[in-house]
Amino acid sequence: MEKKGKKSWLIAITCLFVLWAVVPQANAKNAGAAGAAAGMSIYDGEPTEADCRMCHDDLVGFPMLLASNPDRHHAIFNISNCFDCHPLVWNDVLEADVVSDIGNCLECHDASTVVGAPGAGNNVHHETETYYDRDCVACHK
Repeated sequence: MEKKGKKSWLIAITCLFVLWAVVPQANAKNAGAAGAAAGMSIYDGEPTEADCRMCHDDLVGFPMLLASNPDRHHAIFNISNCFDCHPLVWNDVLEADVVSDIGNCLECHDASTVVGAPGAGNNVHHETETYYDRDCVACHK
């Protein structure tokens, strides 16, 4: 019996050592400029439109969003002028102005409102039901 107890302790200590060695490296991989204080960020440096769309266009991976961004934005705003968000842009092929089909998230959403550790700023991601449910891995994968 004495050997079995020693083996269990050895396995437990080995597991703790592995976690101690691996977790900081995983966090460092995700540590962006804004999230470095917390050790994790969903961005690598300053957020980009592609970073936003990686989650907000993925309703399968993030079902808590309930609707795609265009649907949410069109429902939220009392749309009286489509060109406020979708300006005309010149198309060389058509030689005409066309309506832009994709808006840049960061033209309206200031980066400072989507980055930062919990309680250390005004990160809207930390004002969600997912955050309050402490489901951190929903975003910090």
